[in-house]
Amino acid sequence: MLPFARLRPISLNLLLRRRFSSSSSILSPDSNAPLSSKEKTGAARPLPKTENKPEGVASSVAIPKLRRLSPFRERSTVTRDESAVCGAIRYYGWLGKIDEAINAFKQVKALGIYRTVKSLNALLRASIEAEDYEETKRIYMEFPRIYSLEPDLETFNTAIEAFCKSGSTSSAYSALADMDRKGVKPTKTTFENMLDGFYEAEKYEETGKVLDLTQKYGVSLNFWYYFFRIRRLCDLRKPGEAEKLLNEMLAWGMTPVPDTYVFLIHGFCDEGRYDVAKKLFKSMVNGSCRPYNFRYDYLIQRFCEGGDFDGALQIFKDSVDTAEEDWDPAFLVMKSLVDGLVSVNKVNEARELITQVKERWPGKTDSWDEIKAGLPQ
Repeated sequence: MLPFARLRPISLNLLLRRRFSSSSSILSPDSNAPLSSKEKTGAARPLPKTENKPEGVASSVAIPKLRRLSPFRERSTVTRDESAVCGAIRYYGWLGKIDEAINAFKQVKALGIYRTVKSLNALLRASIEAEDYEETKRIYMEFPRIYSLEPDLETFNTAIEAFCKSGSTSSAYSALADMDRKGVKPTKTTFENMLDGFYEAEKYEETGKVLDLTQKYGVSLNFWYYFFRIRRLCDLRKPGEAEKLLNEMLAWGMTPVPDTYVFLIHGFCDEGRYDVAKKLFKSMVNGSCRPYNFRYDYLIQRFCEGGDFDGALQIFKDSVDTAEEDWDPAFLVMKSLVDGLVSVNKVNEARELITQVKERWPGKTDSWDEIKAGLPQ
């Protein structure tokens, strides 16, 4: 259950009639008198944590203090403004009260307000905020016909976002087909919503299809296009094609995030092409894309598994120079590197490595002393 779902929501009329004080005191929902101490306790509960709060809702007080919500400015009469009702609809969805949001939508005409597709879009967004994706689907499928509303680009984009987040693949593509039938052209936002939703639902196999659709519709996704395509190609064990996309990104002046490089390095390691993986690692470290700490351990381990101990040693040296102070390499990973160096007759390098590890991370000094004593003379 969403936070605040148990609170009794304010009626739509009250929301549209609310008259907020300009003072900093918390007021009673039904009067201009300050709340009692008991009422203040309930009113001042923290807002639910969500990334998509209805636009303008105050961040410090929940129901009574909505001065910053633009539809609810200081008025003593009912607001004859669809944007105010849209704010109320979103507000109810934010509270998890989707039934109240639907009731508010249905009351628009009764309030003497001309209803447009804006109210429908607000209701779809409210259902997403309430995480009621079944209602999203019903609203999308039924309400345009029932209330004689023509869906617009925002309608389709919002519905597609919900379908992808809920893992409803067929519904997402069906909505895209609806756009074609209605003559509404998908935009960058349409496909970003699809990619983001499928990623959140762990439907990774769909991202390649979406990227193909961007080309069909002539839509450029810039960074997102390249990032998801690179990941997709690496999953398909085609790191060479993925590297070409990375070079395209760099040619366009884009700065890849560390994950872009990490997917590529994983891909080339899986193919046993450690020379290319090493080159990519150098580019990542020397550029503005620094890897996260644990990935040093991963790369050292992968290079050791591939028998490239010189490469693993170089990665360790780079990590010492560039990693954050609190980075602590895994003992077993470093031991595997020491053993590997010894196996290729690089005992001196193994001793030097142990000395470096002991100096910077003295936590396992006794273990390293024992390993060092057992090295060939």
